Amino acid sequence: MHPLDKYTARLASTGGEIKDDLRYDWYEMEITELCSIGSLVFKNPLKLDISVAVNVKTNLGETANACFDFGMDYRIPLRKENNFLYDYAGINDELDPMKTVFATIKFDLMHTFFHYEGDPNYGHLHWALRGMLKDRVVATEHENE
Repeated sequence: MHPLDKYTARLASTGGEIKDDLRYDWYEMEITELCSIGSLVFKNPLKLDISVAVNVKTNLGETANACFDFGMDYRIPLRKENNFLYDYAGINDELDPMKTVFATIKFDLMHTFFHYEGDPNYGHLHWALRGMLKDRVVATEHENE
């Protein structure tokens, strides 16, 4: 995590019915500011409701579903071998599911606002994020020193 990143994540509830060795934990995340290749400042905090499928045998997160406050869902793989972004926002040796979710969302928000739209990796996710957030965020590119 960059020292200027401003976000909170809290466990809202845990447990419920166990099916196929999975239990579901629910989190709430709020992002107000991000910093990496540029700075993103949200005029209104970006809020996400996140459900995490946790394997009860290993106690590790398998997948997460993040629902943005504007209604878009985003499925995020949590295992290291399925998500190269698991530690994009800082060391995540313990594979904390919220660190992986935050790292993935941060990467895609930075990609949305600071990468060339013609990039072959600029996909439907980035266009949707840009369209829904363009009036809610102030994006400032960092000067090269």
